Amino acid sequence: RWAVEQGLEVRGAVAFLGRIFLVFAGALARPGRFRPASIARHVHETGLQAVPIVALIAFLISVIIAYIGAQQLRQYGGEIFVVDLVTLAVLRELGVLLTAIIVAGRSGSAFAAEIGVMRLNDEVDALRAIGVNAVEVLVLPRIIGLVIALPLLTIIADAMGLAGGAVLSFLLLDIPFNQFLVRMQEAIMPTTFWAGLVKAPVFAFVIAMIGTYRGMQVRESSRELGRLTTVAVVQSIFMVIFVNAIFAVVFWQLDF
Repeated sequence: RWAVEQGLEVRGAVAFLGRIFLVFAGALARPGRFRPASIARHVHETGLQAVPIVALIAFLISVIIAYIGAQQLRQYGGEIFVVDLVTLAVLRELGVLLTAIIVAGRSGSAFAAEIGVMRLNDEVDALRAIGVNAVEVLVLPRIIGLVIALPLLTIIADAMGLAGGAVLSFLLLDIPFNQFLVRMQEAIMPTTFWAGLVKAPVFAFVIAMIGTYRGMQVRESSRELGRLTTVAVVQSIFMVIFVNAIFAVVFWQLDF
């Protein structure tokens, strides 16, 4: 029974993904179907409104990493390598990963709840009754908006993470800001920044797809709405970490 249920779940997710790509292909032929006003609203809600929490968490996590690294490296006289630790950790992994997890909990749940409420109120059925494609109106703008917003949030998280490492290095290790910048430039490779940033659109697509898919599954009651919203958040965070692991293996194989 469990195997059959999982098979049906996978088939439903693949079918939903196919509908998204079909609608996207149709919108490429007729750009007016992209609904730029709706996309701009979702960029504002998922991107601009998330800047304070993303910046604060990135700053604090970077401070914590720098503090723990300084404690350990001080035993070997290698305090300067705190700069390398913070730079590589933030730019390659933590900046984009923390941002994606925050967005999954914040925007993924919002997508599922918004569309779920529309399902309970029969608004989605009303759209279909008047000949409007629900995926085009409700799903595609959210996906595109998040794909645009998450890379921008990742850049802000990277900047705030490096700032947090620089502040702690100055206060705890007496490393001036100019020396921090010089060491940071020596520590990173040309691909270090892009190795983190290239993950952001993929994470955004995964989060938006799961949130909207679970919202579309709401059928019977508000209890089902709450359950599927929770499922959307949990699955989004799990898939973000899983996809990040795949990226790590691929980058290691490509020496990227």
